[in-house]
Order: sequence, then structure tokens, then C-alpha cells
Amino acid sequence: MFYAKEARKYLVAPEHYRLYEDTADTLKDFKENGYRNIILSNHIPELPEIAKSLGLMKYIDICVSSANVGFEKPNPRIFRHAVELTGNPQKAWMFGDSLKADVCGAEAVGIKAILVRKPADEPVKYYSPDLRGTVYFII
Repeated sequence: MFYAKEARKYLVAPEHYRLYEDTADTLKDFKENGYRNIILSNHIPELPEIAKSLGLMKYIDICVSSANVGFEKPNPRIFRHAVELTGNPQKAWMFGDSLKADVCGAEAVGIKAILVRKPADEPVKYYSPDLRGTVYFII
């Protein structure tokens, strides 16, 4: 039990997380262009607090963590939950670094998805080597 408590302290500490250098600017650009940014992650319940401490919540409208909703990506329910929280917009995009969890999970419920940073071993419709490149697909 001691090790679990120590591991948890590490996981919730914001100093153990680093943003890619294009993250904040890209989220800011989307926000300024009228888009709503949502974090949808397979993560711990404290994810919103971690995102806030990293300075992201000023660009984020909703933060959904799998630990808070009870199912993980690629489960369709977590994607539907996020879409419902946004008021069921006409258009939604998912950006993620996992082909299975992010891209395939989103596409299974009709959400367009961009694989970011990690090239796939199989063809994907949308790919960007960094977050900044996603702007060209959306805006």
C-alpha cells in the first residue's frame, strides 16, 4: 500500500508533466478562432487540476478523464459522453497519438480524427507530425 500512495503522489504532481512546445499556442489559436477545446484522456481523476497547473485550462472548455467517467478510449461511450457534454456539435475532431485509442475510437462513432506525432504502421486519413499541423486540417 505504501508504494501505491507514493506512486499516486508522483502521478498527480504537475512538475512531472511537460507540454510539447506547440501545445499552448495551438490550443490558443483554436480558441481564438471560435473552437471549443476538450481534453479527452485515459487518465487519473486529477487530470483537470494537472491541466490547470500546466496553464492549459484557459484554453480548455471541458476536461474528460476516463477515471471520472468509468470507461476508456477506444470505448465508444467515452467519445459519446464528450460529444454530449459539448452539446452535440455538428463537427467534432479528435487529435491523438494512439491509432487504436484515439483515431479508431473516434472514427467508430463518426468523429474525424488526426493522428499526431506517432506515424502509423498502416494508412490513416489524417496525420500531422505535430499539434501545430492540425490547424491546416481544421481552420
